[in-house]
Amino acid sequence: MENKKDKTIAIILTLCLGVYGGHWFYLGDQKRAWWYLGLGLGGLLLCAGLPTIVIWVLAIIDLVKLIQMSDAEFNEKYNGEAKAE
Repeated sequence: MENKKDKTIAIILTLCLGVYGGHWFYLGDQKRAWWYLGLGLGGLLLCAGLPTIVIWVLAIIDLVKLIQMSDAEFNEKYNGEAKAE
């Protein structure tokens, strides 16, 4: 079975779990996902405003990038497929 990533699932994960790096865990960027999780939970547990604001802004930027990305670009970047000419 092929482990192909789906753009719609990535967008939904960004909406629901973006501040905790859910979309990065799904897309395979473990390092970035752990940073998001650490900042998201750290800001939540410490009631620190700055990490929370930063991670929200980053998640929104990720969401916009995913929405604007074409299916061909998404597949090339996250599924290793060559772009169709």
